[in-house]
Amino acid sequence: MKSLQEVYNTKKDNFNKFYNFLGKEDNKNIRAHDLFLDVLPDHFQESYLNKRKKEIDEAEKLDCKVNFNKNLILYKKLLNSLCNCKTNNLTIKAFSELENNKTILSNLKKFKSFNGFAKIPEYDLFSNVTGRVVIKDGPNILTLPKRNRSILESSFKEEGDVISIDFLTLEPRIILGILGKNKGEDIYESLNEELGLNLDRSIIKRAIISVIYGSSSQSIQGISDIKSKELFNCIIEYFELDKIYEKALNIDEFGIRRNYFGRPLWNLEEERRNILINNYVQSSAVDLSLTYFSKIVNIFNSDFIRPLFILHDALILDVKNSEKEKLSSIISEGYVDKKLGKFPVTVDIFNKNIKES
Repeated sequence: MKSLQEVYNTKKDNFNKFYNFLGKEDNKNIRAHDLFLDVLPDHFQESYLNKRKKEIDEAEKLDCKVNFNKNLILYKKLLNSLCNCKTNNLTIKAFSELENNKTILSNLKKFKSFNGFAKIPEYDLFSNVTGRVVIKDGPNILTLPKRNRSILESSFKEEGDVISIDFLTLEPRIILGILGKNKGEDIYESLNEELGLNLDRSIIKRAIISVIYGSSSQSIQGISDIKSKELFNCIIEYFELDKIYEKALNIDEFGIRRNYFGRPLWNLEEERRNILINNYVQSSAVDLSLTYFSKIVNIFNSDFIRPLFILHDALILDVKNSEKEKLSSIISEGYVDKKLGKFPVTVDIFNKNIKES
């Protein structure tokens, strides 16, 4: 008889296998699948199809109440819409000659262009417990240092730019949205004023991030130990982390922990409070940002706006100048989630700092 952990692992494996097939409804993949079945003997075909049906049934059963599969289909389509980025091999060579870090050097090579364009990165939605995207193959924008971003160029030459769409203070806003609390445009200054702390914004920012990630009050520099403890206690009370912990700790009727949007969190073995809170909040932030990016790409289904990368809570686009005003107008409205409220979003030139320096 299987142990509870073995049953749990089977659920996890079947869920991931099933969703790896989502978003592959293009003719090329369907034909490849048909050819695969054609070469199998009849008894192997039957065994294979029965196994696939079991995986699908298991995944759909786990999803029957939260209906999270519609989100995953959106994400798959988003990733399938990514285009190859235009890169400058001379700039890559210049950076490579100055770089001593072997990992960065290896990544720079992956950005080398062929006929002017690099490979499209292959993302993984499941290797991280929170669903935070990981690049399995191809140019890795997640680990490319900011100082090297000028290797990217617009495919529209002087008539375009590589831009980023970024959420502002996403994870703290997720918590406040779950609690139904008001979120100001600048969350750090709003909290400073609301709690009457009269502290530098950078200190408030570090303290909030430290609280969410479970660090101690002693990690905040620039203020006294007494003031630091007072600040931490204020933030813990304001963000009501006990309530968030209860949500993060909850196990549903299927024996699974889930984030706010219903994504399974495969962390039943985890007991540390700070990690559980972080898993829950970060995973919820992943789903909110990917849902928004999917909608943006769908709205601007155009040859003049080319999605290139997902960089955690940022979407990197290659945009022709003629589309910038329309894009900026929509981005300036932010993203409104039906339950969690409004989340401000910014637009910026992705390699602006490099160009200006």
